Amino acid sequence: MNSEHQKIKEKIVEQITLGLEDIDKNCLIQKKTTTQQGKQKVYLRGLASLDESKITSHLVFYLEKTLPNYFDNIVLIKAEKKYKQKSKRCDIVIIFMDDNGNEIQVDIEIKHIRLIGDNGEDYNWKPIRTDEFWGDIKKLNKHSKANIKLVIAITYEYDQETLNYMRTLHPEHKDRLDKIGCVLYGKEGKYNMDEDLEKNENYYILKGMMKGKFEKRHFRATTHPCAGRGTLVVGQIN
Repeated sequence: MNSEHQKIKEKIVEQITLGLEDIDKNCLIQKKTTTQQGKQKVYLRGLASLDESKITSHLVFYLEKTLPNYFDNIVLIKAEKKYKQKSKRCDIVIIFMDDNGNEIQVDIEIKHIRLIGDNGEDYNWKPIRTDEFWGDIKKLNKHSKANIKLVIAITYEYDQETLNYMRTLHPEHKDRLDKIGCVLYGKEGKYNMDEDLEKNENYYILKGMMKGKFEKRHFRATTHPCAGRGTLVVGQIN
């Protein structure tokens, strides 16, 4: 990767990391729904509650505000853009123009891996969507013609210290946090989802799909009781 591409990649990953913290603090899009019993239910706020489409749209909005502070050659920042001649869509596409008038395209696929379901439902007490993360690696490798191809997993770190801290922030959600405590008990007190992803990275490197090992960035997401410390896992695809 040349120096210009490296600079673009590092700044995008940095701004996505900051963007996730901004979304966690400021996102107010949760909505009320009616249960089968006819009662109104209010979803919990916070990054951990959001599905990938909502995260992607908010990240694009954030990047549109922040990336022009570092680059004056941005042509496009778009969510859900189709791959060329394919029906599949890429989560985030960013296009720059270099000094010679050539496009530099960045394709990014996002996966949200957590212990809860969309909208903060608490029926999934195991990691979800890890298989789809590996599927995104294959999709980028097969369909993307971009200069820079990134797959990014949003994951969370759980240990007793984090759990105790979240109890002080969210005492009203004792039942939810007790369920995470049960998960930690089965994992000897610590559960970092990014370590699950690392188990398979060598396979994709050897297959020629990935350029080296994952990079990691850390962020905080404390608005939802079932989040806390987060890790961004970034893989660059051939």
